[in-house]
Amino acid sequence: MRKILFIFLVISNYFSEAQNLVPNPSFETYTVCPRSKSGYYVLDEVKDAPPWQSATYGTPDYFNACDTTKTVSVPFNYIEGGSYQYARTGSAYMGVVTKVGVNNREYICAPLFSGLLGGEKYYISMYINCPNSSHPSDRIGIYLSSNYPDTGLTTGYGSGCLPVIPQIENTPGNLLSDTLNWVQISGWYTAIGGENYITIGNFSPDSLTTGVGGFYASYYYIDDICISTDSSECAKRAESIKKNVNDADVNIYPNPANNKISIDTKDETEIKLYDLLGKEILDTKEKEIDVSGFNDGVYFIQVKTSQSTYTQKIIVQH
Repeated sequence: MRKILFIFLVISNYFSEAQNLVPNPSFETYTVCPRSKSGYYVLDEVKDAPPWQSATYGTPDYFNACDTTKTVSVPFNYIEGGSYQYARTGSAYMGVVTKVGVNNREYICAPLFSGLLGGEKYYISMYINCPNSSHPSDRIGIYLSSNYPDTGLTTGYGSGCLPVIPQIENTPGNLLSDTLNWVQISGWYTAIGGENYITIGNFSPDSLTTGVGGFYASYYYIDDICISTDSSECAKRAESIKKNVNDADVNIYPNPANNKISIDTKDETEIKLYDLLGKEILDTKEKEIDVSGFNDGVYFIQVKTSQSTYTQKIIVQH
């Protein structure tokens, strides 16, 4: 019986105990290259970049340069009539509708690597960009919760506005209209404790959202999400991803793998393996990983080196 296990390797240069608690923060790791599954329009393919998924019945989009159809490619894609935008780092980003029709919204959501600690201050950051054909609006933010967002709270056809208050949000009235640069939305947050999920989108109703009304959509690309007790860790991680894309110095083999995965690098490594819910299941410095006893599913391997960040998908077949 064949078992297929998708393993994602995320390597980062850490100089402190602080880390980014957001898995797959630049959406570089994917199970299937995103592409249109119904002609011109794009269905929900966020799940192709696990553990990210839609938080409601809305259909946010996943863009990656691997898409040769150019429908959801980077830098050119056909979203909202056609747009051209490079990723801030790497070769991928997400996209969500923040305002269209009557209170219609899209959200992306993921479990954190670990829950936030009560009383601890966390720096929370993301970057957004307004596509050429989008209509600017002012509301987009980050909501942290202990449980997965309740889709039943949304209005409309399950793709409405989640009536919660985001901990981090763009300043109301500040239209996000930059179509050239990536704009940072960030801030510090003192945790209540037990916040395990991150959700991104517009959590304000139309009455509190500035922008063009009706069926003219406000839509934004999203990249480089970070939650850390050290703000410099977020900047450092983004630079590591850039280096990863241009100057890989780690070799992972074989691929596909049967019983064992080897990591070939000149540096010392620290390796942690997480399941899809962010639970740590392995902590080792060994450069050979026995996967013969793993169950089917999606895992994340976090490898720390002093030099660079490298991300690669590994398929294990028994």
